[in-house]
Amino acid sequence: MYFCNIPNSYSNYNKHDLYNEYLNYFYQRPNYHYTPYSSDSSYRQSLGVVWHEKEGSWNGEWRRRGDTNIFDAKWTSGGSMVTAILTVHLAGDFVTIQRRNSSDGNNCDYTGTFSHDGKTVSGTYICQGRQYHWNANIYHRDSDVPLGRYWDEHEGSWHGQWQRRGESNIFDARWTKGGSTVTAILEMHLVGNSIHIRRLSSSDGNNCVYQGSITGDGTVSGNYSCGGRTYSWNATIHY
Repeated sequence: MYFCNIPNSYSNYNKHDLYNEYLNYFYQRPNYHYTPYSSDSSYRQSLGVVWHEKEGSWNGEWRRRGDTNIFDAKWTSGGSMVTAILTVHLAGDFVTIQRRNSSDGNNCDYTGTFSHDGKTVSGTYICQGRQYHWNANIYHRDSDVPLGRYWDEHEGSWHGQWQRRGESNIFDARWTKGGSTVTAILEMHLVGNSIHIRRLSSSDGNNCVYQGSITGDGTVSGNYSCGGRTYSWNATIHY
């Protein structure tokens, strides 16, 4: 549902009249359409470098393209993934986001309000005529994202060492048990204290999905699924 004509498209949703009137006003404001940022560094900084977003069972990672208002977004839920391109516009503490080129065909529109410290944002979004809730944590530097340098992990009798690639969300993982070794690449997505991990290119052929929660002391625990079965795992994060 691509809103190429915002006033006409939104006029169909009568139960959102107030919301729609505000959107119509906002989209028709002078200089709304994409223009280069002003020299006000605080305005640029308020968008951060990466947003960790949550909408229902989907965990999103929205990564900003340099100093622009364009984000490359990726959502995961279980073993599923959706990608899209986001265009973000600010008006004080209010934000509107256009989600386009969605791999699932759902081109949606988000609105939200920033917290006073600018570190979180929450609001609603509309997809296919229905309204849902979303929220996100905003990180202004990759180093602020609490993924640490490496993870010391255990799953059953296997001992894992997960080494982070710089300040990215990609880890090189190695597990040992007795004289056996397994290697894989891990792709991590963090929303609040909830972690979602995709295990890819496993040397044993087991590409798995991990879910867990990070505590304040840097420990993690949860479950992972491999080959249709579920197991428990835990780890300590080293910063």
